[in-house]
Amino acid sequence: MLGFPKWAKLHQHPYGDVIASLRSSEIFASITEDERYQFFLLQAKRRVEREFWCYDTTSISSYSEQLKQVRYGKNKEDDRLPQINLALLFGQDSHLPFYYRKLPGNITDVTTVRNLLSEMDFLVHQKVKLVMDRGFYSESNVNARLRPTKTLQRRCSS
Repeated sequence: MLGFPKWAKLHQHPYGDVIASLRSSEIFASITEDERYQFFLLQAKRRVEREFWCYDTTSISSYSEQLKQVRYGKNKEDDRLPQINLALLFGQDSHLPFYYRKLPGNITDVTTVRNLLSEMDFLVHQKVKLVMDRGFYSESNVNARLRPTKTLQRRCSS
């Protein structure tokens, strides 16, 4: 949304004016999981041959006692609070996201790669070039990436 005011001046859209923060939250909340996957699929198709995909996670500390994914884990800030983890896959040049996932705070980076690889099957691409830091390295992750993948049928295939 940071770049939306500039984008709104250059493009026609249903709202005609800059979308207020509250309205943007309502719009984003209305997007279904299937629509999100469809967006990822379309973004990936446009960019898979042209750029590397960067993958990283971040932890967000929380005092919440209501969010089920807030857990104690390896906190990068060492603030001794429970956290939620956010994983993001984005294009190196475009900086556009292809995938994101909220994860429990006790999930390690190495473990997130297995989830990423299984969920990436819905993208149906064979020439994906991933860039990750050494926190994601494990022998099983390297072997999993080298294995041919089975294309999963996702709900968004319609």
